[in-house]
Amino acid sequence: MEVLIQEITGFNNSIGKLEELSKKFDILKRETYTTILESRLDDFMISQKRTVESYENRMEEVLKSI
Repeated sequence: MEVLIQEITGFNNSIGKLEELSKKFDILKRETYTTILESRLDDFMISQKRTVESYENRMEEVLKSI
């Protein structure tokens, strides 16, 4: 009976550790997703800046032509 209680206690401790690791892993995944999202947003912002600059240059050319 005592051995069974020790086994159950050990099992419960292992479950607790697994739950803690699972939470840490979820946080790590979110941080990774955030990093990827930030990188994509940076790329998008660079692309948008180039597009705006291109439109501004075209508008200047049109105004000069007028």
